[in-house]
Amino acid sequence: MELWVWAAMAGVGAISGLIAKLIFARKSPFGIIGNMIFGITGGVIAGYFMAATLDSSLESLIKTAAATFGGALLLVFILKFITHPKS
Repeated sequence: MELWVWAAMAGVGAISGLIAKLIFARKSPFGIIGNMIFGITGGVIAGYFMAATLDSSLESLIKTAAATFGGALLLVFILKFITHPKS
């Protein structure tokens, strides 16, 4: 995979981590930076698996970006639930 794909997944993951903070974890113990890091982690993992199974067309790029966004949101949600299950 090319370097710009990794950078794009990290960028989408960071933005997704910020959005996840607004949606799931208003009083997150991780803070803004923590959510961005978890967003990048979840986004890169999900985006990598999606990109590895698709070709390099524009449609594949959109699917990879969607998977990156979903993976980031999912990871932040899971970590919030583990640390604060009642909130």
